[in-house]
Amino acid sequence: MQKLKEGTTYKTNKEDYVAVSLNIRDKDHFYAIVHYLNRTLGRTGWKAQKNTLKKFKQGRLNVKRLFWLSDPSVSIILKLL
Repeated sequence: MQKLKEGTTYKTNKEDYVAVSLNIRDKDHFYAIVHYLNRTLGRTGWKAQKNTLKKFKQGRLNVKRLFWLSDPSVSIILKLL
């Protein structure tokens, strides 16, 4: 996977995405993030790294993941969840 710095912008399919790094505490926190992103940006307005739930099933906590958002203003509230 391509390593991106936080806040960098790249284009895919004629859309700009902003990379945001988050530490996800547990499975419930991950589901809260996904619910919020689906509600605000829709299903196609954001992307994330894969295998997040697999890491939690292995017993890991505080998994660091990159999320790519189509609207950079959402990242502020996302970090407060």
